Amino acid sequence: MTNVLGMAPPPEQKKYPIIIGLIPCWNRFFLDPVWTVIRPGVQELAQIALDEFDALWVWQQIFSGQFQLYMAYTDKTGTATPERYQEMIVEKLRKPSEDFVGFFILDVFRKRSVHVFAAYIMPEYRDKTLWEIGYDYIESQVKALGAKELTVTMPKSTLESMKKRGFEEGLLNMRKVL
Repeated sequence: MTNVLGMAPPPEQKKYPIIIGLIPCWNRFFLDPVWTVIRPGVQELAQIALDEFDALWVWQQIFSGQFQLYMAYTDKTGTATPERYQEMIVEKLRKPSEDFVGFFILDVFRKRSVHVFAAYIMPEYRDKTLWEIGYDYIESQVKALGAKELTVTMPKSTLESMKKRGFEEGLLNMRKVL
């Protein structure tokens, strides 16, 4: 297209392979169906964390509002943009297990920070760039909340990746079974 009468074509929007959105969990109408989808991931993370928490406790934290649940899905429409995520996530709640990719759980009631309590990606998607896309979205949501800091608990294998994203190393949690 030419620039006839000074009209340039609209800039092409960047496409994203996933849809991420906040799940309204203040009532069980929304929480119960998605819980059946994320519970196995929560249980897997609990084992990695040496059973520092259990799935029921996480469910209680989400239901009470202490934690916020974000879910991620593949975008088969090719129309996902961060501006459309939340409206698209509502459609995904009709069949929460279909196209499911993973989830983030944020602890939002801290003095200065928001803490990424859990981040889980389904095994078949772990070699993709979904972590980076998901992290960028979550960071934008945390900034919008007005938090001064973002903290995360992670396995040692992701330390260098997090340092590249601007995180500084803090405490190292160790555990000994008595």
